[in-house]
Formats: sequence, C-alpha cells, structure tokens
Amino acid sequence: MYANGDMGELPYTITYQNQYNLLELTDKTETDTSTTSTYKNQKTVKEEGTLTFKIVPNDLISINLKNITYPVGKINNLTILIKNNYKDANFIITIGKYYLGNNQKTIFIKKGETKEISFKIKINEMGIKEIPIKIYFDGNEINKNLTINVIGKAELVLTGVNVEGFGEKIITGDLSNIGTAPAKSVLISIKKTKNIIPKRPYENYFIGTLNPDDYGSFELHYQINGTVNEIPILITYRDEDNNLIKMEKNISISVENGQMSNNENYGSTGGFINYIIIGIGILFCIGVIYLMYRGFIKKNE
Repeated sequence: MYANGDMGELPYTITYQNQYNLLELTDKTETDTSTTSTYKNQKTVKEEGTLTFKIVPNDLISINLKNITYPVGKINNLTILIKNNYKDANFIITIGKYYLGNNQKTIFIKKGETKEISFKIKINEMGIKEIPIKIYFDGNEINKNLTINVIGKAELVLTGVNVEGFGEKIITGDLSNIGTAPAKSVLISIKKTKNIIPKRPYENYFIGTLNPDDYGSFELHYQINGTVNEIPILITYRDEDNNLIKMEKNISISVENGQMSNNENYGSTGGFINYIIIGIGILFCIGVIYLMYRGFIKKNE
C-alpha cells in the first residue's frame, strides 16, 4: 500500500473465469491481397486497477463511557466521553438503540479536548447490552458498539411503622423491597443526635437479605431529650455488585418535653392510649360518686 499524506493507494488485480465463449484477437497478418486474423477462446479474464481512499488513524478520537452500569426499567442518562485527537471540528453523534427522544446531537470539540454528551435511555431487561453509535466529523465516519451492564436495583421503603412507649420509646414496622434486585446484609438503625439516643439492645436491627417483593420486620429502641419532630433512620445494604449502599429516612413525630402527642404519623397509638386511660379514670370516678349517692338515699329512707 502506498500513502501520500491523508490519501492512500492500493493497486489490485482481479482474475476470474468467464462462463461465456470470449474470442480474443491474438494475431493478425495482412498482405496485398488478404488479411488473416487469429482468435483464441479466452475464458480467464484479468482486470487491474488502483483503489484510492482517505486514511483515518485509529486514534483519531477516543470514545469512552462515564458509567457502564445502569438499573433496569429506569430512565437513565447515557453519558459518552469523546476526546478529539484530530483537529478542531463539529461532531455529529448518533445512537441506534434504547434511546428516548432525540438520538442525534452535535457538539464542537477542539483538538486535545474531551467533552461529554448525554442521551436518555431506558432498557427493560437485565444483562450485557450493546448500543451502536455513529460519529461523523470532517468527512470521517466512525462506528462503534458501546457495551453496558443493565442490572436490577433494590428499592427499600418503610411500611407499617408504629411508635409507642413512655420514657424509652419503641419503633416497630416492616422494611419492604419494592425494587428489582436483592438487597443483602440489610441493617436498620436509629441515627444518634443531640436529642435522640439509641438504646440497647435494639439501637440497630439486622434484617438480612431482602429479595424483590420481600419484607422484614424490625424493632428499634431510643430515648428523647427535649423537643424532637423527626426520628432519623439509617438503612445500609449491599447490592448485587457488593457495593455498600447507605440511605437515610425520617419518621415524623411531634414531641414536647419528651412526651408523645396524639398527632404522630405512621399509625402511632401512644396519644390514643393516654386518652383511653383518662376516660376509664373518669368513668370510674362517676361510678364511685353514683354508688355513694345511692347509699345516702337509702340511709335517709
């Protein structure tokens, strides 16, 4: 192959058999009175020429992904990193699968610069997936497949939460996995603050593995000093790639001087129980007064 600057030349020879009779003139003799021509039946045909093409270096641009792991069934940003090793140019980038909305974007990149360009994608099945990509710039075209890993994702929510107790309080409830992947080594605990003190033996509670559509019950003990409106709950677990995931949720309450009021969220019954006790006491007093009154009436009779 011969190259001259950005252009290349490739000489070629093609030889093939012709299925038809092809007479080729091989000899010709002429005299004053006659002309003699000799033909040969030629079945082998040979063609020669030169291919001319533009040379594109392998490292003209560098293409990478900012993230190769994406959750299944979610709308995600596929962010592509493009480094321009060529020269200042406009780049037209097109992706061929899994896109939502526009699948083609244009960006100007100077030589030596790296820029990001993002597309919205959604993939509804797990596994290794390939996304075809085309990049046009300065008359050049590069085709490549981007490989990503689509995985399930755990999604943990608190359900059936109940807060009760005097002095030392107790939170009970369930932690449910409404996601598409298991959550391993699930641990739930109360976050210690100035006014919230977790109490043993249940300052934290180990649930274990929660598969999709599974739940686990928990019980947490704590003590309140002063006024508190929310109880911070910490949840930690490991995903399918063994990454440690941490999340924080708040349980809303209303507390004054350490006493639980009757307007708590999550189905708390502490205030309601107080009212029942007061009501029973009132009924008891009324009964005693009534019996004393009946005794006084009978005595006077």
